[in-house]
Amino acid sequence: MKLFAALAGLMSITSLEALAQGDGIPNAAATTKKNVHKAAAEGDAQAQNILGRRYAVGDGVPKDAAKAVEWWTKAAEQGNTEAEWNLGRIYAIGDGGIPKDDAKTVLWWSKAAKQGHVEAQANLGIRYATGNGISKDANMAVEWFRKAADQGHAQGQFNLGAAYAEGNGVAKNEAKAVEWYRKAANQNDTQAQHNLAVMMLNGYGTPQDTAEAVKWFTKAAEQGWPPSQHNLGVILGNGIGVLKNTTQAVEWYRRAAEQGEAKAQNNLGTIYANGEWVPKDLIRAYFWWSLASASGLTSARKNLELFSSDMSASQIAEAERMVREFKRTNEIIERMR
Repeated sequence: MKLFAALAGLMSITSLEALAQGDGIPNAAATTKKNVHKAAAEGDAQAQNILGRRYAVGDGVPKDAAKAVEWWTKAAEQGNTEAEWNLGRIYAIGDGGIPKDDAKTVLWWSKAAKQGHVEAQANLGIRYATGNGISKDANMAVEWFRKAADQGHAQGQFNLGAAYAEGNGVAKNEAKAVEWYRKAANQNDTQAQHNLAVMMLNGYGTPQDTAEAVKWFTKAAEQGWPPSQHNLGVILGNGIGVLKNTTQAVEWYRRAAEQGEAKAQNNLGTIYANGEWVPKDLIRAYFWWSLASASGLTSARKNLELFSSDMSASQIAEAERMVREFKRTNEIIERMR
């Protein structure tokens, strides 16, 4: 069972979880909902930003994305950084009838980033790295990642570490990659924890240290990161630098497999097929191999071809029923998110 020790991809997901929260500390005239309207109409930028947020979420006023954009634009044109961030965000995702507009996202996040807005800096770096709404520029991506990282932003730190690890927009420097991954990992960034563990496991940019690698894989795995869960399954199942524990190995494989990690699904199928660490069960082996094969894993497809001849039609039918049920359940969970 091969150790899946790949680094997590260069970019994290952009931080679009929420609008700027709360009303901040407006001047005295804007301390009530009624006065916010009055202050906004009189040109108070902070009140305009607050009013935009209230229209965006339906806080005391009917939810109205167009009104939110109207008030945020008024505030942003006066240089209000939170309004600039919120405008960029709503154009980034498209919401409430506001069409997605990557160019406007970059425009407003650039303004906010230049004023030191850390989320805007981190996300602008991603835009430059991916060429989304602006010409791709790895050097500019690194510049903005660094600004965010220097302010303690975990995703900025992770992405700066990834840039150093890959030599993308900056000279490759594995020691620097480890340094920035560690900063982000200490803030519980799961991808950084995973990548730091990979660097330690392989001795990239830091002395090889399996025990420390296991510690960081475990931190990421306990937060639900499938590649780390899979790696723990391999490490524990083979006793790599730790005491062999097949019960825990199976559990970590299962957690990763249930989240769609194809290599974990393939390994779990092999465990059931061979009766390793669990009672032999060809139906469950077929089930896990089918899922992994559907993800394009060639070894899983070959395992299906090899073992299906030893199974009865009813066994295969049951395994395929389990696959359909698994996919249907996952689709329901995705729709509920």
